[in-house]
Amino acid sequence: MKKTLYFYLCREITVPFLLGMATFTSVLLMGRLLKLADLVVAKGVPFGDILRLVVYLLPYFCLVTIPMAFLLALLLAFGRLSADSEVTAMKACGIGLYGMLPPVVGTAFVVYLVTAAIAVYAVPWGNSSFKKLVYQALESRANITIKERVFNDDFPGMVIYVDRFRKDEGIMEGILIQDERTPEKPTTIFAERGILATNPAKKEISLQLTNGSIHSSIHKTDYRLIAFREYDLTVNLNQEAKAATK
Repeated sequence: MKKTLYFYLCREITVPFLLGMATFTSVLLMGRLLKLADLVVAKGVPFGDILRLVVYLLPYFCLVTIPMAFLLALLLAFGRLSADSEVTAMKACGIGLYGMLPPVVGTAFVVYLVTAAIAVYAVPWGNSSFKKLVYQALESRANITIKERVFNDDFPGMVIYVDRFRKDEGIMEGILIQDERTPEKPTTIFAERGILATNPAKKEISLQLTNGSIHSSIHKTDYRLIAFREYDLTVNLNQEAKAATK
């Protein structure tokens, strides 16, 4: 009889637990979907890669949703049992509250093991895979995001205008860059030519500019002009990834 009772209580807990997991995870994903959708619309990331990004985010979400869903499952399960007088019926059969604890403790222990495994193994894997995939997607489409005679604002804190862009060679001509990554020291850069290069080791995109000038204002009172023959402007794709999915 106890085996049947334990199985019944576990089933009563499992069903609302799964529903709670699905609901809470969907709510958390809604906050990220707009940012992920921007990767598809603005940067042309394939939909298949977006699905992979969602999978990589799930372990981090599970650390929050699993405890919440389990608590909700206990409240709903025992609330229904109490409302339908099933708890009273169990007590009449000689089964007190302590007799109902074994399935609750057992399911709680299983939830604990799953959560611990996710925290130790799945979350680091998901975070590293997420960053790697975002970097690969942005790196492979960096040339695509820059369009001729258009103010491109795809890079965080920067607006880039290019008069001519040879995508096959990665060479830009007639370059204007408004760099506001440091709000208190905005800079405007002009350059005759530039080459777009990537640094996989540091997860950066580098704009190697030649024959130009840097115009900057300091504290809104001082003005500085620097002429250069060669200048490297780097964009950190880890920051781009955070901005895209924050």
